[in-house]
Amino acid sequence: MKYLITILLLLVSIPLLAQRGYWDAETDSIYHILATQRTDTARLRTIVHLLDITRLDESRERRQALGVFAELYKLNRQLHALDDAPYRQLELTMRYWDENIPESNAKALHHVKQAVQLFDRVGHPIPTILIEIAPLFNRLHQIEERFEFYRDKLAYYRVHNAQENMAACYVSVAGYYRRKGAYDQAISNFLQSAELFKNFNRSYYISELKVAGANYAEWGNTSKALEYLLQSITLAQEYAKQGGRGVDAYTYRNISKLYLLQQNYTKALEYANLACRCGGEPP
Repeated sequence: MKYLITILLLLVSIPLLAQRGYWDAETDSIYHILATQRTDTARLRTIVHLLDITRLDESRERRQALGVFAELYKLNRQLHALDDAPYRQLELTMRYWDENIPESNAKALHHVKQAVQLFDRVGHPIPTILIEIAPLFNRLHQIEERFEFYRDKLAYYRVHNAQENMAACYVSVAGYYRRKGAYDQAISNFLQSAELFKNFNRSYYISELKVAGANYAEWGNTSKALEYLLQSITLAQEYAKQGGRGVDAYTYRNISKLYLLQQNYTKALEYANLACRCGGEPP
């Protein structure tokens, strides 16, 4: 309880965890903010934000994050603001992950599971961390273990109404069903994740709609595929105006192929041209 109260106080001058501005932030912009801050409370608050949104599977972000743990521990010794045990486990995760060999990845998976358990104990949302654990299971060829982990975590988060974490778990559960060719279950989970991400992370919301569309395409439902892919494009274009990522060439190419299947050659050519303008290859 002390942790929860304190961390909320630390976060009062930036968007709350459930708001889009917090989870949609880019790490580079947060590092820029950190470089300008002088007070201990502000710096600790910003470091927590950085670690919340750092993508473990991105080597550059991981290396950057390893540089802030020491300051987090130092500031926390002065402020007594939070339980730093989950962050120590997260640091070990990053250090082992960086070695990228099976034995190290097994250790990284062990430590990140410990970090998740400790974050769960204090009710701290960790959607980015949860999403980024999946590649570790994949590298270790632990596909069934991955499914069991996310299935069990999803059940726990449902009971505790931890919607940010639920969204992340739905993504991985959906990926499992896609691997199995169970497109109905995969799409259902992708759309449930999208509905939750809609409330706090615009980027992932758009991404999951796009993935749902791609899965409909693989399943052979061209109309539904176009519905979700076109929806993702509209949202991505709006998001780009606010500084977010725009539409990628891959999405335009997929839409072009779908229109080609429908023998709508005018639309197929339109989206093929859009793909080329984005730097992509023609379909």
